[in-house]
Amino acid sequence: MKRNKAKVVALFMAAAMGITMIGCGAEEAPKDSAETPGTSVESVAPAETVTPETPAETEAGVPATAEGPLALNYEAEPEAYVGNWVLVNAYTADDDMLEVEPEACYLEIEISVDTNKLVDEAAYIHADAINLQGSMSFAHADIDVDAYKCSGNWSDWTVVDVVGEGEAYFKGAVKFKVRDDDEGVFFDVLTGTEIEDMEMLNVLGMNADGQMILGYSDGHIEKNGSAEWEYAYIFEKAAQ
Repeated sequence: MKRNKAKVVALFMAAAMGITMIGCGAEEAPKDSAETPGTSVESVAPAETVTPETPAETEAGVPATAEGPLALNYEAEPEAYVGNWVLVNAYTADDDMLEVEPEACYLEIEISVDTNKLVDEAAYIHADAINLQGSMSFAHADIDVDAYKCSGNWSDWTVVDVVGEGEAYFKGAVKFKVRDDDEGVFFDVLTGTEIEDMEMLNVLGMNADGQMILGYSDGHIEKNGSAEWEYAYIFEKAAQ
């Protein structure tokens, strides 16, 4: 009886040791710490950098500056227009630069101010608004008219910069109206070049040389730097 009991104990201990050895011999498969179970990881190429095309206007809302005597200075201050100007050249898109009758046409410009004008309706902001006004006169034997009145409104500048209550700035070129009886302001008489179906001059601006340009632009060059002049008068400051 004692012998059988000892034999059973020995068999039990051998079985226990076998199970322990099997557990110790098993190796756990290594885990990839960079992977999350159940998730597929793919290589993603960086997004392509796209360079936008150069806009027609700068970030400040000012059209890009072109070159040449017909290119406008979109940074011109209203004070630059003030004075008495004499016609020195003309231009058409078909004929380029034209000679004119000397000292035959004058343009006198001054500033007028709308005091405490509502310059931003949405924000209800008031400020002094700068307009241009003046007259266009002629000194030519074949032209016998009174001086034409002309003007440009504060809201039609290239840049109307409303900073806050009581503070607004204006610069560039301006939409302009000449109140003339002859729509061509005697362009054919002063230049010797006749334009069929001539439109009224509608823009006043300054070039980089300090000359003043009064002309017609179908695309409104005072707001659009890529627009062009169809025809124009070019003035210089008259001698005092």
